[in-house]
Amino acid sequence: MSFAEMASPVVFVVLIDLFAIRRWEPRIPVVIGLALLVMIGVTLAVGGEGVAEELAIYAFYFLASGVTLLLIQHVREGHRREYSDDIDCSSDCD
Repeated sequence: MSFAEMASPVVFVVLIDLFAIRRWEPRIPVVIGLALLVMIGVTLAVGGEGVAEELAIYAFYFLASGVTLLLIQHVREGHRREYSDDIDCSSDCD
């Protein structure tokens, strides 16, 4: 088992803690995951298959944690906001 495979769950848990509990911007892990995908393409182009595989594991965990954090943010904000309040029928709603 490689270091990346052992460390990836730890990275996932730390990201959930930092971004969900401390309410940091949840889109940051998504951007990091996308940057890692670009790096994977470059790494494969120069022949580094082993490194690309480890980067892919990290990219997966960053993207998965980003989606999880965005879902947590949506649920948090969804309970505070009523969609019916967005409609203003004071002038003309026909």
